[in-house]
Amino acid sequence: MYPDEHAGEEILATIEMMREHIISKLMHDAGRQGLNCLKLSVTLPQLRALKVIARHDGINNKRLAGILHVTQASASAMVERLVEMGLIERLVPNDNRRTVQLRLSRQGQAILRCHRKLLSKVLVELLEQLGPEHTRMWLCVCSRLREILSENNAFEQTGGHSGLPSR
Repeated sequence: MYPDEHAGEEILATIEMMREHIISKLMHDAGRQGLNCLKLSVTLPQLRALKVIARHDGINNKRLAGILHVTQASASAMVERLVEMGLIERLVPNDNRRTVQLRLSRQGQAILRCHRKLLSKVLVELLEQLGPEHTRMWLCVCSRLREILSENNAFEQTGGHSGLPSR
């Protein structure tokens, strides 16, 4: 039956190779173009935290730790460093003074834009090697995967309910 375990292994191996290639290329280009966007050296875990905070504006430390799969102490230390670097801000809502929300600063947003631009450049180089036909196929597959993942994410966020009335 297709897809089989071999197909899963092939896709996983490709994803891992792409990840290694992209990270290696970014690190190699860092000295020339600036992985340290805006003269700030940001580690990959910090970059991942910035992306999570951007995606979940107003997230708290506990949820950030959960999404990053790190301890709350590790997340707190990373948050502290990102605040010191001026990349995120802590906000205390007036209606709940016990909660601290995290939000990207303008500089944090600029860092993410810079990194996205660098990532895009690396991916375009790979796509050029694929050629137009394979690139179109790849984009079609990526589009469908995003649809599936969005549907799965919506399903998980509703606690396993589609939001539609049950019959």
